[in-house]
This record gives sequence, C-alpha cells and structure tokens, in this order.
Amino acid sequence: MSGTETEYQNQTSSNRAVINDQSFMHTRINADPIINKIENFLKGNRVYVVRENGKYLEKTIELGNALANANGINQIMNKVHTMINPQIVQGNIKVDFYYTIVGDMREDFAFEMLENCDDWGIADEKLDYITNTILNFFEIYLTRLIDNKERDSYADSITSKEVIDGNFLKKRGALSSFMKQ
Repeated sequence: MSGTETEYQNQTSSNRAVINDQSFMHTRINADPIINKIENFLKGNRVYVVRENGKYLEKTIELGNALANANGINQIMNKVHTMINPQIVQGNIKVDFYYTIVGDMREDFAFEMLENCDDWGIADEKLDYITNTILNFFEIYLTRLIDNKERDSYADSITSKEVIDGNFLKKRGALSSFMKQ
C-alpha cells in the first residue's frame, strides 16, 4: 500500500465576514477538490483527512487498481479540466440549453473513451463505469449554471447593508464629523 501526505487547508466561510474576502469566492468557484476526486477515482486512490501533531493532513492511500494507464488518466483529466473549472460555473444558461450541452457532452466523451480505451489501458468492462461516473457527476455540477442560480446564491452571501443611526444624527448633525470641533 502506498500513499502521499499533504497539509490540509481547512477553509471556512461566514455570510457576515466575506464582503471583501477573495477566499470566499475562491471556495465557491474552486473546482480543484472536485477534479482531485475524479483523478483519485481513476487512480484507485482514497483521500482521508487525519489530524497528526496538531495539523490536519490529507493522506492519499492506494486502495485499488488504476482504471486506466498513466496516459489515459492524463488524457481523461485534460478533458475533465475543460468540463469542470471556475469559468464554467459562472455561466448563465437556460434549461433547454443545459439538456443540449449534457447530450452533446455525453456523446463526445463516450466516443472519446470508446475510441481510445485500448491506448489508454481501459478494460472494456470498466468503460461504462468510468464514463457514467464522471458524466453523472458533471451533469450535477453543470446545474449550477441554470438561470444564473450560482451567481444569485453567492451574491446574497456578499450583500452589504449599512444602517444610519438616527439618534447619532440628531445629537451631532449629519455633517458634524467633517467640521472642526
């Protein structure tokens, strides 16, 4: 059993403290964790987060056999990067177009997998499993684009409201802070 360790970056966000926080937006649109899960799926790896010596670490453990050879995993991941990325999730499409995209994407991806399965070291009995697992996930990911709901959801999270205290204005006057005392 082999594996790797990387330090885990614990990311949290709050609706109140994110007005100018780039990490909030990064967390919302960052596709890297999703892409890493797909890559680990192809490699037969499992990632666990454990705490050691007061630090959180990601441990990657090889639990099974890779579903494709190194070239195959690389080529599939190149395709995945074009389908799942921060730019894609910020789109705005209508439901009808969503179904068109999903249909076209399924056809193209399945064709590429079938055409290259021998060169990529993919066993025939694993072809549908790999294709459907990746595409089913992508279909769910892509729903974030429908009717701009993703942008709407994070726009609500970063809304700022200012309240003017009427009692303060009565006591000091609206422009009192600009005058010499």
